[in-house]
Amino acid sequence: MEPRAIGPPENASPRCVGCGSDCRGVRLRVPVLGITACGHGLRQRTLVDAFGFPLGYRRRTKAVHGFRTGDLVRADVPKGKHRGVHRSREAVRASGSLRVGKTDGISWRSCQLLQRADGYDYKQKGRAASPPHD
Repeated sequence: MEPRAIGPPENASPRCVGCGSDCRGVRLRVPVLGITACGHGLRQRTLVDAFGFPLGYRRRTKAVHGFRTGDLVRADVPKGKHRGVHRSREAVRASGSLRVGKTDGISWRSCQLLQRADGYDYKQKGRAASPPHD
């Protein structure tokens, strides 16, 4: 018994691997999910300067009204300076307001929780298309 080669046939185009013998007309459109590691925050409770002297103290808790830093939220702000729909990770402020994405000062009442913080940030990066076939 002869050993069989593993992989595509020698005459196959590299764009048609896995498509079968006739791959004309096949186009793959798959959304790409970008995952970024963000962590769970800092354990350090005292802010220090370059020389090690204390500057201030961090919050004792990382949650306000059920929202924690790093949660994925959707904020529907009906009026005011930041009106509109914002969808991103949020940070809890000492004042009790939230920062959603780059927008600061959003009330917790206008936010809806989409996903709890797990240490990662997820973003859909458009669509990836296969190259056109000959």
